Amino acid sequence: MINSLTKLNKEDPFHNVEVQNPNINQQILVQEHEIQIEENKQNSIQDFQYFEQQQESQESLFIQCILCDQEMELQFYDIHLRMCEEQIGNINLIEQQCQDCGEQIVKLYLNDHLENCVSRFWIQVKCPYCYNAFLKAELTNHILECPMYLDQQKKEKQGIQNCSICLEDITMNKTQLNCSHSFHDICIQNWFKSKNRCPICKKVQLKLI
Repeated sequence: MINSLTKLNKEDPFHNVEVQNPNINQQILVQEHEIQIEENKQNSIQDFQYFEQQQESQESLFIQCILCDQEMELQFYDIHLRMCEEQIGNINLIEQQCQDCGEQIVKLYLNDHLENCVSRFWIQVKCPYCYNAFLKAELTNHILECPMYLDQQKKEKQGIQNCSICLEDITMNKTQLNCSHSFHDICIQNWFKSKNRCPICKKVQLKLI
């Protein structure tokens, strides 16, 4: 009988294999799971802290809107800019009545309309060369015969320009506008303190050349 058991032990290759306790395996899995949960928790805390730092950094920055000059926190800038663009676009498309002729004009083109408004031809304006008053409808014809204008044209052909603000020849310190009209530096600078149009052609000036 003993020999038979000995023989059985020799023939069974798994006889000496250590049998593991299933409870130990379960404990190991639980421990690994707890470690993973703790790591995830730490990562979440770090991510949240980083997010808070970014928010605080953005909230401390202020920026000015390029359209309406309103100052706001950086985090709200994109939203404000989209709304501001839409609002300004809608305002420019609103029609309003010309005070001179009563015609309804889109606000965006009102300034262009006022330059050519028929009703304005019957208002008095001053000649930019001799400063005498004329009806706007007659101004163009007057300028073609204005002695001051003709004298200036003659001087310009000789290379001498006249400042229509002070009526003196421009020999130095000249400023030329976008419309090609020239003036003394000091004269046109003082002019632009209260107006933004050329004294001669009345075109709006964005910057000096």
